[in-house]
Amino acid sequence: MLAFRTVTYCTENEETPVLVTEAYPDIGFNFLLGVADDDALISIIKTMHGRLNRKRSVQNPATKAEEDLNRMSEEAWASFLPRLDALLDIAERAAEAANEVSAGLIWSEAFSFLMPLPNVDEVELVDERTSRSLMQLPEIDITVYTGTGANRRFVTTHRNQVPGVAKGCTLVFTIVNPHVVPQFATVEWTVRNKGPDADAFSDLGHRRMGMRLLQAEERTRYLGTHYMDCIVRVNGQVYAARRVAVTIRDVQHHVHAPAKPSYTRLRMKRRR
Repeated sequence: MLAFRTVTYCTENEETPVLVTEAYPDIGFNFLLGVADDDALISIIKTMHGRLNRKRSVQNPATKAEEDLNRMSEEAWASFLPRLDALLDIAERAAEAANEVSAGLIWSEAFSFLMPLPNVDEVELVDERTSRSLMQLPEIDITVYTGTGANRRFVTTHRNQVPGVAKGCTLVFTIVNPHVVPQFATVEWTVRNKGPDADAFSDLGHRRMGMRLLQAEERTRYLGTHYMDCIVRVNGQVYAARRVAVTIRDVQHHVHAPAKPSYTRLRMKRRR
């Protein structure tokens, strides 16, 4: 859909490959036994976290000189460590998740649209004691317009999916039952692009979020079926999520001009 915007959770540094290589022996043997990818990632994150909290410097293994690959400033380092702490917290919560869907939603806190989600359309958080959902699923209307700005023209409205839409259209996603969204909830709108058109532009998607952000606007750009994920979180916990499939086809929308009224100008006489 929209242009690609890179989201990086932890700043990429020269020392990162070295730290991953240092952590590899802890899981290398387990790979022979078939360790899962997420378990391997969690192990590496834990090892890197402990390593950097014990010692900041990272020596270059390719040179004999004492070359420190960690060239981050004091200000950048002070910002980096809390983000690494947060990544470790996400990894540990993902490891304890009850199922694949829960784990995927937790990992998406760090990796946003880069984290693939299981093929589900709806997610609800259920109270273990009562088996009742903590919130009703958001219902989403998608209004389709052609053109932009003053030239924008209404085409149609869909509910919870867009079975077919042309390229170059504007889509406005709106939660039409806002009363179900908790007062202090954060609403995330995550675009996930798929298919050869999106791949050609390295446009995997993007995410925007805000407190009770009840509406999001996008432009259709690539052919194929893409997804808009609406995720509602309260204090970081996912309360509900809805996946909206958007299928973009090589078609054109014909918008009929509205009928003109029987008058073009109204004249009123002023009483003296």
